[in-house]
Order: sequence, then structure tokens, then C-alpha cells
Amino acid sequence: MVVNYQSIFQHCAAAFLLFWGGGLIAQETLQVVTQNYQESIPFGLGTEVSIEGEKADVYLSSWDRNQVAVYLDLSSAHQDRRVAEQDLERMQHTMIQEGSKIIVRNYISKPEGGARPESMLKAKYTIILPANCPVNLSNFFGSADVRDLQNAVVINSEFCQLDLLNLRGQISISTRFGDINGRQIAGNVQIFSNRSNINLSEIQGVVNIKSRYGRIELDAQPENLDLAIDAVRTDIVFNEPPVGYYSFLLRTQNGEIITPKEMNFQVRQLSADTQEALYNPGTTESEVKIHTTFGNIVIGPPLSN
Repeated sequence: MVVNYQSIFQHCAAAFLLFWGGGLIAQETLQVVTQNYQESIPFGLGTEVSIEGEKADVYLSSWDRNQVAVYLDLSSAHQDRRVAEQDLERMQHTMIQEGSKIIVRNYISKPEGGARPESMLKAKYTIILPANCPVNLSNFFGSADVRDLQNAVVINSEFCQLDLLNLRGQISISTRFGDINGRQIAGNVQIFSNRSNINLSEIQGVVNIKSRYGRIELDAQPENLDLAIDAVRTDIVFNEPPVGYYSFLLRTQNGEIITPKEMNFQVRQLSADTQEALYNPGTTESEVKIHTTFGNIVIGPPLSN
């Protein structure tokens, strides 16, 4: 069943411009025009959902129905209502099924020789699908909140904040200029980040992170974990590792390694600019390997047993 509905309405949002010289505040009224759509497609075993967003906020979650439901709100804001309406028409969207793939897409049409949109354009998705449905998400200039999925998840984003919760399976994330906040992530996880900060907690499985220009912070849990981090100009903080649960191999070039006294790391100066720290309690299969260049590594303080 496919249901389409459209509503266009106007409301006011305050935008303030401050003129410091005269100490005056001028208020401009934005005209906001919207379109709303709802569609659903039956889900079959082997079906994959591909989402391609532009200037989009995406909320993605699961339910116990064999359907993929998409709710989409498009909006355009400008001081001139006619300009807002014209620019909204350039926000295109599709939802089609090609074989076993469901493709959801929005984009801004760019006619040859035409002017760029003057309005503030935004798409807002709520997508609900079965937990075992593989997902491929691309999003640019927006945000994504992805949760409660138990199959392959592939995310490619730029200028996009990522919030991830309760994901299990084959997970691959590539982000540029967009922070990642993740909790309860398990499986085979690959993360490639550029000029992004990463904050993860309650992670387990095989996790590989490659980072360029950012900060990584991990809140450790007593979980089975094989973690490898390869970073450049990135500081890494591993908070409160349980004593005796992880082994560590840490190395930094042109940086500093800070470890807690309670864990008795073996610290060696390999060269004038390279430092290494080792910790192996001999009682665990969980291993953490961290290498960074022009960055610091901080471990602890640890949790006591």
C-alpha cells in the first residue's frame, strides 16, 4: 500500500540580526513551506534498503513487521514565500524497488545554468524496517540516528552527525567531517574517519578504526574485544579498563602515552620520537592495539575488580 499526502503551510520562525553600531535588533520572518509523504513496501527475505540523503536528518529503527515504512518531510525556508515554494520544488525524492533492493532517495535538482537555491532546504526521514534487513546509508550535510539493527549496516557520510545504538552484525562506516557516537555495537566493525571525533561504549567483537585528524574516546566494558586503531593526528582515550581484562600494545610517534600506575605497563622509548607501552595480564583473549602519529594515548584510570 502506498499513501501520498502533501500539505503546504506557513508559520513564523524568528531570525535575528544584530547591528552592533546602533545596538538595534532587526527581526526577519522566515516563510516555511513543507511537503509530507508516507510510503510502505512489503519486505521479503534477502531484501536490502539503500538510502541516499542530501541535507537530510535520518532516523532509522526496526519493528516486528515485514514492511519497510518511510515517512518523509521536506521543508524550505526563506523570507519570501514564493522563493521558498520554488526552491521546495527542487527537492526531489524517490522510493522504488529494483529486484531485491529498495532505494530511497532525495536530492536537490540542479538545472543546467540555473541558480542555486536561496532557501534553507531540509529533508527529514523516519524509516522503520525489520531488524534483519541489511541497510546501506549515504547522507551528506545532515544527521543520522540508526538503532536496533541486526544485519549488515554500511554508512557513508560527509558533514553528518552519526548516532548509533544497538547494532549487531557486519558494520562499515566511513565519515568525513561528522562525529560518531555509538553504544552497544557488536560484530565485525570497520570505521574510517577523517576530521571526525568518535565516542564509543559497550563495544565488542572485532573492531578496526582508522582515523585522520580527530579524537577517539572509548568507555571500556568487560566484553570480548579485538580492537585495532591506526590514527594520524588523533588523540585516543580508553576510559576505565577493567584490571586484567584487556592486553594492550600502544605506540605513538611524536606524542605521549599516559598509563595508570595500577596496571604496571612496560613503557619503552623506541627512538627519539617513538614510545611504546605494553600490558599483558596473561589471563585474557581481549586485545587492544593502538598506534597514532602526532597524537597522545591515555589509558585509565582503571576499574578495580
